[in-house]
Amino acid sequence: MIRIITKRGDNGVQEEWTDYPDREVGEVPASLALRFDRELVALKFADLDLGVKRWTEAAFKARRFNARATAKIAELLGEESEVPEEERGEAMVEWLAEQPDYLLVQQVGIWAAVNLGGGRMTLLDVLSIPDRDVEDIAEDPPYIEGDDEDEAEGKA
Repeated sequence: MIRIITKRGDNGVQEEWTDYPDREVGEVPASLALRFDRELVALKFADLDLGVKRWTEAAFKARRFNARATAKIAELLGEESEVPEEERGEAMVEWLAEQPDYLLVQQVGIWAAVNLGGGRMTLLDVLSIPDRDVEDIAEDPPYIEGDDEDEAEGKA
């Protein structure tokens, strides 16, 4: 789930936000992909650049990044990992910092989530959002009826 903070109070505390479900690049229909291409042109006129020329290139880079990240996570968390357990989180952060497509994937992910989730946001809008106003929210696991009863019995 992606949370976009839309209003902060004078003290910087979140007052209003909108949540959008995470989306994959494969969920973007051709009509929205064409809009992405048009918005890329608008960015060029504003002297801004995402580092891609069209949606297909952005989608390719996002898929490639996701495959690499999945492999890196498996490498770090695998039984044969040479990285000590307490250093794995830091190792992943360092790896992410070295990835040239990480920021692009984040920006494309926000754009896709908002536009597929019922909102409307241009690429320029995405680039205008401060980093602190975008949060990745873990979705709650599904509620299993009767779960509370089992816990209560275990504590008694």
